[in-house]
Amino acid sequence: MEYPAEWAAAEEQARELLARGGDMAQVQELLRDLGISVIWSIWVTKRLLESGSLAEATQIVETSAARIEVAAAKRLLASALEHSFAIAETVRELRRPAVVAFDGPGDAPRVFAVEVAALLDDWVVVPMDGSDWERLRDEVLVPARAAQGITLVHGMFLLRPELAPCLQYRVYVTEPPTTEAEQAYLRDVCPQSAASLVIRVSN
Repeated sequence: MEYPAEWAAAEEQARELLARGGDMAQVQELLRDLGISVIWSIWVTKRLLESGSLAEATQIVETSAARIEVAAAKRLLASALEHSFAIAETVRELRRPAVVAFDGPGDAPRVFAVEVAALLDDWVVVPMDGSDWERLRDEVLVPARAAQGITLVHGMFLLRPELAPCLQYRVYVTEPPTTEAEQAYLRDVCPQSAASLVIRVSN
């Protein structure tokens, strides 16, 4: 895959900052201020380290003061980059129009949907709650099937059997359930069994 121009430009600015005596903490502030996502900051940081590992780059980014606000997402940072590229490659092979669902508790489905979208062309990202599955089906999924691009939906309760005919690819991202409704969904629907891909990011 070609290195995106905006991230190449951010990397160049980061190198200039380091050449002026700046440190990695300042680099992370720069990348944040430039709007570079956490996952792409890991990728840029790895390139800046020259011989550094992905684990080392992840440690630098996730412990930086500039990224304190993403502490809740730390468990998935190391694996998100790898999975995002793999999912994007799979989605590119889907016949258009295509609807891809990212399901699971917490913020991880949104993180993955956004990161995958950054690697694709001709897409739209839609946050949805599948608890009102009939509305989701009629107002979002069915119209998406009539479009020509890729629709990425993320939220909870998306992998229920009533929605299966509308979804071409289904990703379930594991996180601990935080409500009784989520617990019941995991117990009664068992969304992991309906997923095309299950990503385990919880400790």
